[in-house]
Amino acid sequence: MPKTILINGAFGRMGQLACDIIEKHSDFTLVAKTGRSDDLNLALATFCPDIVLDLTSASSVWENVQIMLQHRSFPVIGTSGLKKEHIDLILSQSQEKKLGGLIVPNFSLGAVLQMRCAEQVARYFAKAEIIEAHHEKKLDAPSGTALATAARIEKAHPTSACKTPIHSVRLPGLVAQQEIIFGAEAETLSIVHNVLNREAYMPGLILACQKVTSFNRMYYGLDICLEG
Repeated sequence: MPKTILINGAFGRMGQLACDIIEKHSDFTLVAKTGRSDDLNLALATFCPDIVLDLTSASSVWENVQIMLQHRSFPVIGTSGLKKEHIDLILSQSQEKKLGGLIVPNFSLGAVLQMRCAEQVARYFAKAEIIEAHHEKKLDAPSGTALATAARIEKAHPTSACKTPIHSVRLPGLVAQQEIIFGAEAETLSIVHNVLNREAYMPGLILACQKVTSFNRMYYGLDICLEG
């Protein structure tokens, strides 16, 4: 039986694309679309969706998640820029309620694989820098993906006291790009990931929605969906 989904933030560019993909997918039934002018609490009470896909902004997600948890819908939060203290609290709240969910700052499967590769390289290359470039309307800098990448590199090479510098670029014409440059004696190694348009996020978005109802707590990132 298809899982029912409400998409919050359905009228932005990412939201419209997600609506189109979800409506065509046999695993899901899109029961409602909401935006800034809608009452999310009322919509959840009316439609009782299995999953809420939130594609709004970091400034509104905290309040949105509190509403979702009250209604016991499975949240899939597709935004970056959330503060660490809010992420930690959301993870704790979901664990207390034994309610699964996902916070996914980047739905790109390529971005997840790039970070996994970076962890392997970091075991042998002690120093790295990250250059991340996005469209000019992206509000957070550095991006959530770049921050997560830096944290994973540093964890993979705990003997290095160096923080991983991040350089952010915001320009028209870009969608998303991240380059990780590792340096060692007499050599460098670069891992580059490019998103050419927002359709790159859709396979990861679908995967997140397929997997989320099997979780009994909230996870950060798409990695958990690639396990098994």
